[in-house]
Amino acid sequence: MYCSQSALTEPLDGTAPRKRVWLVIEQPGTWGHDALLESSLPTGVGELLKNIAAIEDVGVFLARRPDLVSHERRTSRRRRFWLSHTAVGGVRMRSGSIDDIQDIESWDFSAILRGELPPVGRRSADPVLFLCANGKRDTCCAMKSRSIIDSLRGNREYTSQFFESSHLGGHRFAPTGLLLPWGISLGRLDESSAVSVLEQAWQGKIDPTHIRGRSAFAHWAQTAELGVRKALNIEGIEHLDVVVLHNNRVLPAITRSSFESDDVVQVRHRDGRSWNVTVRPYELEPRLVSCGKEPEIDTAWKVLDIKDAPKWHD
Repeated sequence: MYCSQSALTEPLDGTAPRKRVWLVIEQPGTWGHDALLESSLPTGVGELLKNIAAIEDVGVFLARRPDLVSHERRTSRRRRFWLSHTAVGGVRMRSGSIDDIQDIESWDFSAILRGELPPVGRRSADPVLFLCANGKRDTCCAMKSRSIIDSLRGNREYTSQFFESSHLGGHRFAPTGLLLPWGISLGRLDESSAVSVLEQAWQGKIDPTHIRGRSAFAHWAQTAELGVRKALNIEGIEHLDVVVLHNNRVLPAITRSSFESDDVVQVRHRDGRSWNVTVRPYELEPRLVSCGKEPEIDTAWKVLDIKDAPKWHD
């Protein structure tokens, strides 16, 4: 059985990998199981990217244009890149082309995690959708994403808006995707929903149906945000934030990875409305997390209650 069949009943909510910063490097050609180390990147670059990916809250993956034939992929020298800081209220992205990929070694990722991006490329707020198609990592990603990619490949309107990517996490939710600059992780996409994600994003909107979570948040905060978004039909991508009320202090959820029993999780709308959300972990039934592996038991989060809270600003 494929992993995406085994996990059909598992909720998407709160399953996004937690990353505040995403670095994407265009890499033509084929990728192996570990794409950063098993591709035709220049000597030493894979190791450099692996070291960056080991930094807490930083995600790194490869991408390639789906509309290029194999010959063009092999002979392309300049590489595009996307560097996105995804925290709510601090979303910013720079993109462009890079001649010497080794230049990335000089970037200060401590500053980048604070939202201080290096002066490379150009500022960009254009939506970009990456679809995982790393078949050597998982069968479902290649098999299910490929149909979307093939259907959009000839549509020039979307040529610069979507790319094939290496592993994004969550094979069992294939086809999976990541929407930058916001760091919104997606699952169980199809051609129609992939197009809809892009078209809505240009209007600053998002349909929560295929959202796994906003990657800047921990899983419990992702779940709370999605619970409010769905319950109140809130479409604005940037309209919601999550905070924690702890010992009479208001703490941004992006600064907290752990969840304490006396914490109050509050989802806030930029118009001043707020909601206290009760979330709790629960144990999932055994399911495949990747094709070819044994079923695993894991913990997920669910929303138990959403209550109106006092406005946080007028």
